[in-house]
Amino acid sequence: MIQRIQTIYLFLASVALALMMYFPIYQFDKISNGTEYTRVKIMINGTYEKAEAALEYTNINFQMPQFLMSVCIGLALLVCIFLYKNRKQQLRIARILIILEFSLMLFIFAMIAKEIKALEISNIEYGIGAFLPSLAILLTALAARAIRKDETLVRSADRLR
Repeated sequence: MIQRIQTIYLFLASVALALMMYFPIYQFDKISNGTEYTRVKIMINGTYEKAEAALEYTNINFQMPQFLMSVCIGLALLVCIFLYKNRKQQLRIARILIILEFSLMLFIFAMIAKEIKALEISNIEYGIGAFLPSLAILLTALAARAIRKDETLVRSADRLR
């Protein structure tokens, strides 16, 4: 049955990781030459800068590992939805994905810490993208819990036969 609550949780976790492509994780102003400010936003796919006079952001540093890891975890969450016939395998994969999502979050914040450490910055703002990995972890954990409940329900029904 694909119409279970864990399907919704896994799908929403995948959507949360996909939204990281569009929302910044972190934004700040970089001070250069003492008086000039450059607006910088860090996203899952790289670092973007916008000078004071510029109209749009330009990508200055493409982050392929974080981008690929996010896409692979998102696709694995979608694949996990269709493993509903084998709940043990679905639960095992969901638990592995929780660990991978947590490592993605640590990887992202380590990259941000390295980026910020080297710069003189001001006007720091967290973006929506900073909270999306933790939302994905929460939703995947809720899905794993629902899968485990289904498995215990099926086992108890088998004992009654």
